[in-house]
Amino acid sequence: MDPPLEYRWAIAHGFKLLTPWHLVEPEAKAQLRREFQLETGMDILPFARRQDNDEIAGFPVSGSNVQSTLLTVHLTWLGRREEGGYPSAKSSKDFFDWVSEVVFPATREWMAEEDLDLVS
Repeated sequence: MDPPLEYRWAIAHGFKLLTPWHLVEPEAKAQLRREFQLETGMDILPFARRQDNDEIAGFPVSGSNVQSTLLTVHLTWLGRREEGGYPSAKSSKDFFDWVSEVVFPATREWMAEEDLDLVS
């Protein structure tokens, strides 16, 4: 199951995401996918996680087809479905819309002058 071309292209060109978002380590993907399934009854191919909360990002999976839309989901880690709209989810049209709608605004909030690696 391959993620959409936009994601594979960005990764192939060295895009590592931006703080506070990070690519999910391969060994963590199965656990995140399983938790998403337990909480929603749906399937997702996770690829990113936010470092300061329980948000993950992934591509919805239908059968053996990976969708190009993208979900940002705030997991509850209860291992079951909950009432009241949890876990909360936001949909983005594709990878590039997700970067512009979710990643860049979060990175803007995290930027600080002291984080710059000054090069002489």
